[in-house]
This record gives sequence, structure tokens and C-alpha cells, in this order.
Amino acid sequence: METVFITVRHVSAAILPMIVVIVGTFELIGEIMIRLTSLIEKMRAEGFAEGKAEAIAEFRRYFAWERRRDKAAVNNQPFDEPPPPKPEGYPEE
Repeated sequence: METVFITVRHVSAAILPMIVVIVGTFELIGEIMIRLTSLIEKMRAEGFAEGKAEAIAEFRRYFAWERRRDKAAVNNQPFDEPPPPKPEGYPEE
């Protein structure tokens, strides 16, 4: 019986440090995952904003060209300026 008590005492003394190590590992992994997720979301938002700004610029270039073409047509002036590439998502005629 004394052997059982000694064994339980040694095992119970080791359980608390093991629990601390296991919980600490999960906490560390969770913190790393949260920080990586935050970084990925930030990078996506920056890339999206950059892509959005570029798309808006493409649409503005194309609409400016259309306005110049329409103005030349109204004034019966020749218009030989080549069109800029149509922006992605622009409706086909």
C-alpha cells in the first residue's frame, strides 16, 4: 500500500507541470495562429485596396476617352485616338 501512495504522490507531482506545459503550448499555438490570421487579413486588405484603386483608374481612363470621343462626334471633328483597353467587368456593347 505504501508503494501505491508513493507512486500517486510522484505522479500527482508531475501532473501539474505537464498540464501547464500542454496548456501553454496550446496557448502559444493559438496566439501564433491569431497573429498570422491578422497578418494575412491585413495583406489581403492592402492588396484589395491596391487592386480596387487600379480598377477605378482603368475605368476613369476609359470613361475620359469615351467623353473625348463623344465630344468630337458632337462637334463633327475627327477622332483617331486609340481606345485604352476596356476595364475588366466593363459591359460589352
